Amino acid sequence: MTLLLDMVTTAAILFIVAAGLLAIFGVLKIINFAHGAWLTIGAYCAVAAAGLGLNPWAALPIAFAVGAILGGITSWSSYGRSIAVRSTPYWRPGVSASSSAS
Repeated sequence: MTLLLDMVTTAAILFIVAAGLLAIFGVLKIINFAHGAWLTIGAYCAVAAAGLGLNPWAALPIAFAVGAILGGITSWSSYGRSIAVRSTPYWRPGVSASSSAS
């Protein structure tokens, strides 16, 4: 039973990451591999919040909020303006997305 729960949990996480990649590529037409980095930051925040004595279920919204805020700031500062400006070369958002993943 534990193995089945581990498999379903892992599949759900991979599905969320794949759906995020699909949504970003479908809307912005750029490949953004930063989802793995933000997933790692969110997981680290959840572990850190649980380590401070919070209930692990209460740590999940904190991790989500921290990951969303940091991701939004990075997205806006990296290539928010280059997508809004039509005269920007087509390669600039892709370079920004690749650099935010590393």
